[in-house]
Amino acid sequence: MERMIDRHRLIGSLAFLCLSAHGLLLAYGMHNNAPTPDEVAHLPAGLSHLELQRFDLYRVNPPLVRTLAALPVYFSDAVLDWSNYLGGHFDRPEFPVGADFMLNNQPQTQWYFLIARLMCVPFSLLAGWLCFRWSRELFGDWPALLALMLWCFLPEAIGHGQMITPDVAATALGMFFWYSFWRWRKTASWRGAFFCGALLGLAVLSKTTWLIAYPLVAILMLSFPHDRKLFTRASQYVIIVAVSVYCINLAYLFEGS
Repeated sequence: MERMIDRHRLIGSLAFLCLSAHGLLLAYGMHNNAPTPDEVAHLPAGLSHLELQRFDLYRVNPPLVRTLAALPVYFSDAVLDWSNYLGGHFDRPEFPVGADFMLNNQPQTQWYFLIARLMCVPFSLLAGWLCFRWSRELFGDWPALLALMLWCFLPEAIGHGQMITPDVAATALGMFFWYSFWRWRKTASWRGAFFCGALLGLAVLSKTTWLIAYPLVAILMLSFPHDRKLFTRASQYVIIVAVSVYCINLAYLFEGS
């Protein structure tokens, strides 16, 4: 028993070291690397959501990640210029608006992007923790540690985890939803259904790709055993969809619902 406890402590300590190393790699990259072209557009788009409560800048992606990233910049002394916030339905004004933001905020531009990037670091750490937690429940301690190491030192995770782009956030929130859905299938609890619905809404708000989750969940519903909980599970599936759609509309302030 004591040996098992010691092994769990060892695995936990190694997992903490992996996540710490991952965080340091992200911090080093976000401090030393210049903003990418997409980030130059994402940050002012997030600022426009907060300042103007409009969502047409960078509308090819949902607003969750860039809005969170823009929060510390919004409460700073950054100069906001919306003179190029023009264009037709298919234009992309976020790029000229981003160029104006860069020009108007020199030499503080790098600092603003740094504090915005810091808001996105928890998503990458969450994805690593989920790799560890889910693998541990499925396969045990050492496979869980291996899964965590694969995430923490994956070049793509390090590269995208340090940027104001939705990819890592969508990965983390999508994984969190599927992990919660996997646990909900075992218990069929109403509390778990509401939690799954909120997570599904957040996943879709991070990237539109996660709309695929709705038909996938419906297909998985067909594989449920036909027992006395079937009606309860079906009702809870409706709850999952309803809560997720409500969260999506809430994030858009019910614009165009």
